Amino acid sequence: MHSKSLARFKEDTANHELTVIEDTHSVRHMRFGEKGSPFYAIYITIFPGSLVVTGDMGSYTFSRTTDMFNFFRQKDINPEYWGEKLEAEPRGSEYGKKWSKAAFQNAVSAYLKNNLDDPEDLDEEAHRAQVALVRKIKREVADVEFKEEADEWVRDFAHGEFLFDVFYEYDCTEFTDRYLWILHAIVEVIRQYDILNEQSAA
Repeated sequence: MHSKSLARFKEDTANHELTVIEDTHSVRHMRFGEKGSPFYAIYITIFPGSLVVTGDMGSYTFSRTTDMFNFFRQKDINPEYWGEKLEAEPRGSEYGKKWSKAAFQNAVSAYLKNNLDDPEDLDEEAHRAQVALVRKIKREVADVEFKEEADEWVRDFAHGEFLFDVFYEYDCTEFTDRYLWILHAIVEVIRQYDILNEQSAA
């Protein structure tokens, strides 16, 4: 799961190193990046109750438990649940998600599937009319590029008695690439931090 975002993260951070800047009882502050380069470099700061990420991929603040390192100490990311713990994130993003054209188109398709009549229950004329309606909707949706356009289209669409009156129940957002990247980075930083501690203990 999330293999595409993980592959991109690994490519972007192939030469990254973890540098521990401060590590005390209550505060951990570290840099994850390539030496001498700001590209895709991030800073992670952990203090009781919060984990803050800043740097080239945006700023995110998570809050859940006293030990946020332990909270994120997982083998794989959990975007949905971890997104609920976001206290701050880049503008336009909510719980790590943003509106997207692809998600909007998928939501429209799901809405049609759930709200149109079963073709087997229609006579020939009604079936042709429904096929024409679906083609009209897909043609119009293909031209929608932005959330504001989508909201206007949903609000104004009317074809006989068919409306998108309960479309608000459908999710037209998807996790942003940067948010998924940040989650992979947190997991990787904790993994490398634990390795450093094990080596020091040995």
